[in-house]
Amino acid sequence: MTMPAETRRADIAILGDGLTARCLALLLNRYLPGCRLERLHPVPKAAVDATSHRAIALSEGSRRILVELGVWPRIEQAAAAIVEIDVSDRGHPGSVRMKAAEQNLASYGHVIEYRDLTSLIADELQERVTASPKQVDYQQLRLRPVRGGMQISAGQFQVEAQLVLVADGALRQALQALGFGFLEKDYDQTALTAELILSEAHGGLAFERFTGTGPVALLPLKPGGGRSRASLVWTLPPARAEELFALPEQRFIAELNGVLGGRSVAVAKVRHRKLISLSRVLASEQWRRHVILLGSVAHSLHPVAGQGFNLTLRDIETLAKLLAQARAREENLGDLALLESYGRQRSVDQRRVVAFSDNLPRLFANGNPLVAAGRNLGLLALDAVPPLRHAFARFGAGLHKPGVRAR
Repeated sequence: MTMPAETRRADIAILGDGLTARCLALLLNRYLPGCRLERLHPVPKAAVDATSHRAIALSEGSRRILVELGVWPRIEQAAAAIVEIDVSDRGHPGSVRMKAAEQNLASYGHVIEYRDLTSLIADELQERVTASPKQVDYQQLRLRPVRGGMQISAGQFQVEAQLVLVADGALRQALQALGFGFLEKDYDQTALTAELILSEAHGGLAFERFTGTGPVALLPLKPGGGRSRASLVWTLPPARAEELFALPEQRFIAELNGVLGGRSVAVAKVRHRKLISLSRVLASEQWRRHVILLGSVAHSLHPVAGQGFNLTLRDIETLAKLLAQARAREENLGDLALLESYGRQRSVDQRRVVAFSDNLPRLFANGNPLVAAGRNLGLLALDAVPPLRHAFARFGAGLHKPGVRAR
């Protein structure tokens, strides 16, 4: 029998090589300089799909975290600012237009293509973090509690760390072997995504329109090839999504422009259509002594409000600061009391965002006349009462958490 190689020792081990794991490494480098860090990612190394045109919305709250981290200048060059948000309900009078300038903000957030953001973060990692990533076979991966920490083994590789940060949804099976549970909800909906070429400049407008079959969202992108662009996320019943996906381009554009109802800049061309089945996956517990689950393995949400990664950034910023405080007190970084403190600090924000992302599409898809009347009164109130509109917009911009104030 082949014996494992000599056990390596670490303060923290990160499992994963996606956006969450990379941002984690940068934050730990920022707040815990000199920390013994092991970065473990799957074999073959997860690569960003060069053909993917998925976009990600970074809220104003996330921008401030990235500014503090020192990575924003690079990201800003590839991102488009959201300066206005238009929310409407198709077939009903209720609507609201929110402007960042009303709250003395330059923008509510920015939109960037996922592949660009991941690549830029990888460049920052290469320049700043000395810990080289180690490739491990996830099929062989085992996690086992040991005295004062957690042991990770995969074939001949073995490392013991005070704290293991799991930031890869592909590791759910390994976590289930440790007793972690996951609650999955199938929305029975499909997201039809695409890159859109617009007939004129979008002016920084993000557009969300709710329909009887699901919401349709347009997010502004940085111009490409001299053309105005937007990212489409159109949530539909699976059969209807397949039907629209198969339409010739001009018929698809006619269908889409019809749904937009003239409230958004007209679509001139559509590229890179893709279908994604939608579900919500929540970990029944996010931490255990010496282990924390982060990112999509902790909470994978409905994309309607674009809150998933922004919630994750707030999670990992809070965690990095708590770990820095614990390290200054010379405590074990996987101590249960420390991880429970993290859970208490993040629980309200997480519950609020999960409920918002879960209930909003269901509310607007409800055809009951009383429900429709109520939600349209709500939209009209948001439009007519500035304090309500501002509170709603600040929630979406990630500026609602305690301690985050306008600058």
